[in-house]
Amino acid sequence: MSLLLLALALVSPASADAPYWEQLDDPGLVQAIDIGVSKNGDVAAAWERVAASKAMARQARAPLLPQASVTYSNTVQPNNPGFQFGLSGGLGAPDPDAPDTTRSGSYGLSASWDVDMGRSYTALRASTLDARAAGSDQDAAAMALANRIAGVWYDLVAVEQRLVIVRKQIEHQERMLEVIEMRFERGEATGLDVLQQRQQVAATRTLLPTLSSSHRVLEQQLAVLLGQDIGAELPMRPSELPDVPSLDATLPDDLLAGRPDLAAAEERLAAARARKYSATLSSLPTFRLNGFTGTQFTDFGEYATRKYWSVGTTASLPLFAGGRVYEGVRAARANELAAKHTLDQAKRNADAEVQGAIARAEEQRNYVAAVQAQRDAATLAHEAARQRYKSGSAAYINLLSASNAELQAELSAVAAQRDLLGIHLDLADARGGAWTHQLGERAAR
Repeated sequence: MSLLLLALALVSPASADAPYWEQLDDPGLVQAIDIGVSKNGDVAAAWERVAASKAMARQARAPLLPQASVTYSNTVQPNNPGFQFGLSGGLGAPDPDAPDTTRSGSYGLSASWDVDMGRSYTALRASTLDARAAGSDQDAAAMALANRIAGVWYDLVAVEQRLVIVRKQIEHQERMLEVIEMRFERGEATGLDVLQQRQQVAATRTLLPTLSSSHRVLEQQLAVLLGQDIGAELPMRPSELPDVPSLDATLPDDLLAGRPDLAAAEERLAAARARKYSATLSSLPTFRLNGFTGTQFTDFGEYATRKYWSVGTTASLPLFAGGRVYEGVRAARANELAAKHTLDQAKRNADAEVQGAIARAEEQRNYVAAVQAQRDAATLAHEAARQRYKSGSAAYINLLSASNAELQAELSAVAAQRDLLGIHLDLADARGGAWTHQLGERAAR
């Protein structure tokens, strides 16, 4: 099947509007992901980084706005001329009626406004873009978490399905062992047949501890991903792996619209460009407008006040700063180029992820079909061998071979279906979609 035919066969118009896990007809997985994106510590930390970035963006507005403050000063000093000048005899005889101290000061309102030819505005623009990038990072973190939860979830389902198969096979093998032992007592089977069947039962039982251990580990991993304590009750899982639904397997025209990691890289490039402009504008003059209105007071035996005000402006043109401005511009340009290279590489990686998943999906579907056909044939062959052995028309070795083949085929079918489902999850994750922008809202709830 060509990639074009595969794409036409897998198209699903709703795939860009809803999260892909909601199309798997698995309420337990939907519940698990909702819990994870709202409780997982990594996503919660990403949300706090978003809040911090937004606060820093609001803080960056300060240089654009006038600054105002209330000022108050109060000075008390001795009224002894000798004390003031450090002279033992003073400059003259002090007035006996004068107070010992003099108090003076002022209070009022001061205001200032810096005008810097756009440098503060571009810095604000960069901080705003950083906040948007942090929001995209949060969506990317939630998106990655959802994919990990779905992966562990279906690993658990696959292990549980394998456990059912193995236990069922053990049950069948034990019943067959009883049949062989009865045939041995009647002289219709050999002691070797009995021993080989016992060995087969024991060999199949050895699969249980490994599968049970994997099951416990996966449950612990899932609890951690959901932000819950190990041993906490988990949502109900399906008994079997779901069928892989239709999915748009074409390369999106614009991955930026559906991939929050690419959106974050693009926003960081824009922020780096804004910082370059801000650094360039640092070489231009700055102006400060300032003013004060208030009251001065003195207390030299008699309290006196007077109103006063002042307005003024200050202009500053950088001439020499030890290379700080020039090197700042060079660093900003280098950061812009680094952000551009990061975005370009991220786009190439995203394209490769999508196309690689499409190619693997095509081959895996063919493989799943072949493995399922093998499983069906092995089941029929095992049943035929069992009936022929009971009737005495087939040797035990044929039954043993058919039994082993059926067990391996059933386990292989589960593994193949799990791999196909994993490719489906990877493809949906790599494509992204409009649903990715809702993950941050879920985490914030």
